[in-house]
Amino acid sequence: MKTANQLSNINPWVLSLYVSGLTVFLQVPFLHVAVPLLIWACKKQAPGVDRHGRNVLNFNITYAGIQILLIIAIQLLMPKTAVDLMNNFGQMPTGLMIVGHVSTLFFWAYLGLLAFGGFKTYQGDFFRLPGQQKLFKEKVPC
Repeated sequence: MKTANQLSNINPWVLSLYVSGLTVFLQVPFLHVAVPLLIWACKKQAPGVDRHGRNVLNFNITYAGIQILLIIAIQLLMPKTAVDLMNNFGQMPTGLMIVGHVSTLFFWAYLGLLAFGGFKTYQGDFFRLPGQQKLFKEKVPC
């Protein structure tokens, strides 16, 4: 457990990187990528911001790519006409329901992982967010 003095030394910009994931609720496309990118670009000289910024950006960009694929899948599985819906007796197609549920679970997992990463950062630890593509590679110390 960290002492109060150690917790007060945590850079607020590092925590703001994780909290910026909540901008996904504003329904503005790619805002959850643009906000941490702006924070990281402006404040990456601050302690910890570079490492955590790369972590959050890689995770958010990967999440955005998967969401785009899920939206395309929903559009492909959507019934094209009212006749298609009538043929299914007003039932949603099974594939569409599955993709919808996967998308919802993925959304809550995204928020949960960002919250957990922010919590671990607040404790002074580093949590590598899972499943991310390494678009912004970490600097290797010499």
